[in-house]
Amino acid sequence: MSGSNSKGKRGYFGYYHCHRKRGHVSTKKEVAESSFVDLLNRLVPKKERWRLIKAVIHEEWQRRHGLVEQDAKALRVQLGKLGSKRQSLLYKLTDGFISDDDFKSMRNEMDIRAAEIRTTLQGLQSDGFDVDDALDFIEHLLWNTRYEWQMADLQGKQRLQRRLFAEGVILTRSGVRTPITNLIYMLLGDENVGIDEMVRPE
Repeated sequence: MSGSNSKGKRGYFGYYHCHRKRGHVSTKKEVAESSFVDLLNRLVPKKERWRLIKAVIHEEWQRRHGLVEQDAKALRVQLGKLGSKRQSLLYKLTDGFISDDDFKSMRNEMDIRAAEIRTTLQGLQSDGFDVDDALDFIEHLLWNTRYEWQMADLQGKQRLQRRLFAEGVILTRSGVRTPITNLIYMLLGDENVGIDEMVRPE
């Protein structure tokens, strides 16, 4: 989509040009923007669906977080055992049960394994992501999409549009045609979007 000004008897008038339709369609700026805002208003989802989905997401997050904690605990146990073995190896060296070369070889193997475990543990550590904050932000955005879009600068508008409309929007002379929306709107019960119009989940 592109835009331009056209000069008329009363001054300049803004137009949007849609190049996705055969033959190229031009629509007055006021008509296109008003139609787009109306579309954003219609996308406000049903609260009862959101409460259910929010609960499901929260429950799944807690389950996965619990599995991560279990994995981290098992890795810390392995680190502890390696530390004990390393200490035992040092005693064997001191008591003359193993040679200096054997000690160095076995110690290096243990050190490499310990470094691998620490790297894995570091990857499992929380990055500070708060699922409740994220869900609150999504909820705010879903119920205030129109205002967020109107208040954003050009780049903000473009980012928001890319998240909402999987394949962009198409203009007609009467305004914006109902586009394919993000899958979340189907889950939340958007009556404007039929299942046959949705993007495949993959």
